[in-house]
Amino acid sequence: MSWERQLLQIASKGSTAERGGGLKALAARRKLTQSQYFTPSWLVNLIWSALGPITQDGRYSILDNAMGSGRLFAGANPENHHLKGLDTDSEKVELVSEILKEQGFSVDFAGIGMESVKLPEVSAAIINPPFSITLSSPDIKPMTNITNYGNFGPDSNALSHEYALQQALDAADVVFAILPDSQVATLEKYKGYDRLCAIFSLPNDTFKAEGVTSVKTSLCVFANSKSNSMYHGSLDRCSTALPNLPISCRRLTDLKHTAISTRGIEANEPKITLPVTDDKRVRLYAKGEYIGIRFYCGLTQAKVMNTLIGQKLYSDHNHRYPKEATHRGLSKFLMQAHLFGDDPISSVHQHFTDVLSKQGYEVILDPQLCYRLRKLHRKEQIAQTPYGKWIYQVGPDVALYDAKTTDLVNPEDMMSPFIESGEKYELA
Repeated sequence: MSWERQLLQIASKGSTAERGGGLKALAARRKLTQSQYFTPSWLVNLIWSALGPITQDGRYSILDNAMGSGRLFAGANPENHHLKGLDTDSEKVELVSEILKEQGFSVDFAGIGMESVKLPEVSAAIINPPFSITLSSPDIKPMTNITNYGNFGPDSNALSHEYALQQALDAADVVFAILPDSQVATLEKYKGYDRLCAIFSLPNDTFKAEGVTSVKTSLCVFANSKSNSMYHGSLDRCSTALPNLPISCRRLTDLKHTAISTRGIEANEPKITLPVTDDKRVRLYAKGEYIGIRFYCGLTQAKVMNTLIGQKLYSDHNHRYPKEATHRGLSKFLMQAHLFGDDPISSVHQHFTDVLSKQGYEVILDPQLCYRLRKLHRKEQIAQTPYGKWIYQVGPDVALYDAKTTDLVNPEDMMSPFIESGEKYELA
């Protein structure tokens, strides 16, 4: 089964929720589903008919800030696209991440709401945001005409569909947004409205498979710069491709490319649980095939690990990293990496002790680690020795040999004595 079909089989909350009548039932259903309705595949294909050609000559980042099942990524490929996404449905985010990573995609997903993150620059965004969900957070990014007064004070509330669009416009060069017509009528209030280059009306039954029998929506396309003209059209299931649009976007290498970061305090479990004791000791020990580190202070652990693991790695069209290679400095924790020089202990000192000692930390090498490194280094030296065979046996002190050919004793020296064929010679 293809990965695209696997994504299509993930059901939305909206398609599985019970349907009821009345405003009270509508409000309850919206709260239950969080307005999660997935985009039909025919519309996804139309979007990628325009986005695919402008992102096939390099490495580009694609964002969906309400990703759901990830089906808006269906036109991407691992060679050209680095995928970024977030959603409050963390179970679906984890499932989509597993499916895409198995296909070789590099992804940066977060199971968190759009109001709680800071997005980096991206090449393009494809969004179908949840409609009319109230976002409330003390850490929400203030946006003119979008955020308003809420429970946490000024600029702490926003509607999901409005915030998602402005967030995508702020982060992406090109934006494909599936929006309700009521929002399309108010696009002038958004920062980036002058980039709007096309509006395509969609059939009222576009989301019929999701249980929404009739809703007026449109596909809006925003270019990377001010648009001088506006294209108006309509799309349906029989449409084969979008018309040529004046859109382009920057490659991944031209962006301020960082990971999705969380605003405020994360709700998940902390990575560091040690108390702050101001203990500067750092103990290195053998941990299987790796060099383990034991700390005695939480603050020391944070500072030391940030120093050692280094920058985060991102794959591009020139080089792809294994999925385990997430940071530049992780290789130094492999014992195997220290076996290729003359002395593995000196290599550990160079990459750990010298670096950390300059910052005031006391580095202690466990004796077992030193023993393991020397043992592995000896094995590596034996493995690198060229194949050969030596036979040691006791022979006579003097031996007689018959010369088969006439030749110099040392062929490279013209003054060397020569041996005549057929003569007997005594070698001692």
